[in-house]
Amino acid sequence: MQQQRPQKARAVRQRRGATQRARRRRRMLIIFYLLLFLFLVVAAISLSLTVLFRISRIEVRNESIYTQEEILQACAISEGENLFLADVDGARGRIETQLPYTAQVTVERDFPSGITVTVGQATVSAALIQKDGTVLLIGADHKILEQVSAVPPGVLQVSGLQVQDPTPGYRARWEDEETASVFFALQQEMQEGELSPITSMDVGDLYRLTVVYDSRITVNFGGPDDLQMKVAAVKKILTREIGGEERGTLDASLTRDSKRVYFKPEESSSPQKDPPDEPSSDPESEPSSDPESEPSSDPESEPSSDPESEPSSDPESEPSSDPESEPSPDPESEPSSDPESEPSSDPESEPSSGDEP
Repeated sequence: MQQQRPQKARAVRQRRGATQRARRRRRMLIIFYLLLFLFLVVAAISLSLTVLFRISRIEVRNESIYTQEEILQACAISEGENLFLADVDGARGRIETQLPYTAQVTVERDFPSGITVTVGQATVSAALIQKDGTVLLIGADHKILEQVSAVPPGVLQVSGLQVQDPTPGYRARWEDEETASVFFALQQEMQEGELSPITSMDVGDLYRLTVVYDSRITVNFGGPDDLQMKVAAVKKILTREIGGEERGTLDASLTRDSKRVYFKPEESSSPQKDPPDEPSSDPESEPSSDPESEPSSDPESEPSSDPESEPSSDPESEPSSDPESEPSPDPESEPSSDPESEPSSDPESEPSSGDEP
């Protein structure tokens, strides 16, 4: 019994030692494989950034007003650069700021060695009238496109919305965020309600928001509350009750309380009606243009041109021109020209010097 106990103890120690040695081997293998994996990863990354994935093709899909050369110059990515090291986000930002009339710009990597640049065309959504008289053209994404001196034709004119330090190519920074939010809310409601065409908007007074519809109807929305209901009521009145040529003012500021929209037409722009008959413009009643009723041109009714009724031109009634009625040229009635009645020329009645007294 005493001899078996040491043998068992040695066997236990041997087994423990073998187990520990096996654990150490496994740990060393794990560390080895981990270091090998890290080495391979670093080598792959190094090869990718230095030798592999060189840019050999840049494709530009252009729908803007700019040329492909201008887009590539603003992109600042050239062939030969590493595909992973190319700054695609910076290229997109440079294109948007340096070329203001661009929209929906994307710069994407096209593995294994290409870059794809997509550029859309920005459209002018509004013209903002500033305090100094300049006009800022902005796009749908609130980016300042250009600074001009006059509002282009067909562009929505907006008054009362001021911009801080405007720079073309960058997003507009508003002086009053509340005014900007009200403007965009009203614009969105009119777009969703299909209220168009809108010529101009004035948001300088938040409690008197006004828009001009089709350059002839001024709409007063009042405050910024219940814009959806006001827009719907205004559209109903414009499409059903107001003619296509009428001008005036629509007051929708009290729509929530009165459930009505009041229209005040202009006196000179009410519906076109037939003008009243005037002598100067009616060809049937104007004496000067009717040959049957105009005295001056009717030979039967005008005294001056009627030979039978005008004394001065009638040969039978005019004494001065009628040979039968004029006494002076009559030989029978004129004593001075009659040889029988004239005493001085009669030889029988004239006393001579040879007669006896």
